[in-house]
Amino acid sequence: GTLNFYYQVYNAKKDEAGVASLEVDYECFARQEGKEVTLGNIHVGPTSYQVQAYSLPLERFPKGVYKLRITVTDKLSGIKTTKDVDFTVVP
Repeated sequence: GTLNFYYQVYNAKKDEAGVASLEVDYECFARQEGKEVTLGNIHVGPTSYQVQAYSLPLERFPKGVYKLRITVTDKLSGIKTTKDVDFTVVP
């Protein structure tokens, strides 16, 4: 299976040409024995796209509970925001 997700970035600061400059980080964690274990991360940027979509293949993920953390940094304003989303892989 695959985890597909989509989101939009609102109110990003734009330069004189009307273009945003964003850095995006995706981190994935597994919950094992009451702890969160980092599985890896992906860095995207700089990008001007305020609409983001990504697919995370889950074929190698054993069944269990996971967390996806998305962090977006507006390079022009310096504002950073983070959102965590839990998901479960079932057989």
